[in-house]
Amino acid sequence: MKGTHYVSVWYCPTDTSKYSFALIYGAGVCQFNEFSDDPYLSGIYDSPQEALEAGIVEVRNKD
Repeated sequence: MKGTHYVSVWYCPTDTSKYSFALIYGAGVCQFNEFSDDPYLSGIYDSPQEALEAGIVEVRNKD
């Protein structure tokens, strides 16, 4: 997808010592449905940097 993308990092909904990411494309939010508590988050990462990098890879794969 072309345009502006935002990656945000959040605490993982199933393990608050880990991190997940969310993607925003323009006016829409990508829905991953990996967690029942928050369908907009993806992945379980050890650090915020890992989650951010995974989100960037996901954006690049969508283009």
